[in-house]
Amino acid sequence: MPAQDFTDEGTSNTLIDLLLNNAYRKSKKIYQVTENSCPYSKAETNLSLCVQENRRDRQASALACLVNEGTALSDTTALTETTIKDKIVDMRTAARKKHVYPNVVLASVDAFALMLKAAGSEYTPTTNDRIITSGQVGTWLNMLWIEADAIEGTAKYYDYTGTLKTIDLDDVELIMYQFDTFHVVDNLSMMRIKDSELFTGVKAQNEINTGFRVTNADKVVVKKKSDSVSYVVTYDANGGTGTIEPVTYTGTPITLSDGTGLTGPSDKPVFVGWAKTSTAQSATVTSPFTPTGNTTLYAVWAATE
Repeated sequence: MPAQDFTDEGTSNTLIDLLLNNAYRKSKKIYQVTENSCPYSKAETNLSLCVQENRRDRQASALACLVNEGTALSDTTALTETTIKDKIVDMRTAARKKHVYPNVVLASVDAFALMLKAAGSEYTPTTNDRIITSGQVGTWLNMLWIEADAIEGTAKYYDYTGTLKTIDLDDVELIMYQFDTFHVVDNLSMMRIKDSELFTGVKAQNEINTGFRVTNADKVVVKKKSDSVSYVVTYDANGGTGTIEPVTYTGTPITLSDGTGLTGPSDKPVFVGWAKTSTAQSATVTSPFTPTGNTTLYAVWAATE
């Protein structure tokens, strides 16, 4: 009814536990005799290196946090150029059904390359200074894609309880998440060039202290690939006679048989190719072939060439 009072609802403040206990420190010595012999400032150059190295270590820790505190997909089939779009759409759909708004994808170098091949002209580079110099950021499928070359090896970070975690990143292909569920807080960022009390020269030093936390695991989806992939591709004569030995796929696309060893039915003696269904009238599978699971391929026969 109009002209009524509002109904007040109570609200609660939720404090997020976060320990800022990830410290990154770099210190490089620059002897004065070396500084004097260079036409540029060794101290400033080494300070820049300290900052870059700490930033990379901090990025690796952030990725480790996302992988450890996010939700890993059960599907560990490696992405391919032909499957990546469907996989991404499926991941996004599953997230949206949980009322999650995924808007960022951090991709390994290999996964980012697959995305570029699959997206083609659908990929839109971000037009800022970073993309002009690096080409690492852009949008596809209404999400921001970032090529995260730090997705490799192992990375360490202290979680919000103060526990040191060591996370393997080698099997991570991409991380899809809603940006506001990942919290990165710095309480110290220092860089300086200071005289040394132990030798004639200076020290270039940088220190960053950071805390990381994912506050909702459902809003961070991690796509990993299995270390070992093994699928069996079986050939079916599909009305013809003869046999062809099955082939095991272990990661390298399969060169399909040309039908040698098979004889077609009397009314359709000409081998056309392979299909995934026994009723196909034309070859629908091309060579080389990358299966996504155990697969039976059916011979396709025609009356004439």
